[in-house]
Formats: sequence, structure tokens, C-alpha cells
Amino acid sequence: MRRALCLHMPFLPSDRARLGGGLPPDSDAPLVLTRLSGSSLILDRCCPHARRLGLRPGMTLGQAQAIAPRLRAIERACGTGRGKSAQQAPLAEI
Repeated sequence: MRRALCLHMPFLPSDRARLGGGLPPDSDAPLVLTRLSGSSLILDRCCPHARRLGLRPGMTLGQAQAIAPRLRAIERACGTGRGKSAQQAPLAEI
């Protein structure tokens, strides 16, 4: 019998980037992951704290910094789905 497990972890990329970036998991600084779109940096993922402040994926980094001046932004590596500073071991070994 085949078994499947479906998990919904919307904040996994930002949590991994926070831990890989040296920030404590309970840090007050809102964290976002950005991607390059043309000549603008666009918010790609937001941590729960950033979302409570009103930041949403699709906003430009400038708009986000106007709302949250203490914002910590990490540029995502193209095509990997992880922030540049989140180069770490896999979550689980199977």
C-alpha cells in the first residue's frame, strides 16, 4: 500500500533563512526573502511577523522598508527556492 503525506509549511523558507542567517528564531526583526524582477527586488516570502505588519509577497522591497524600517531582507538564490544565506543540510535524511 502506498502512503502519502501532505504538509503545508508556508513559513519554512523564511524559517530556514532565519536560522541560516544567524538570527535567533524569536528575533523581533521581520524577515523577508526577495527575488529579482527586472531591476526591482520583489518580496517572495515573508515570515509571520512581517505578515502581521502588512507585508505581502509581490511588494517591492522599497515599499516593505517604508512599512517596516527594521526589515531584514535576504535575496533568494535563483532556482533553488532557498535564500543565499540558508545553505545548510537537508531537513531530513531518508
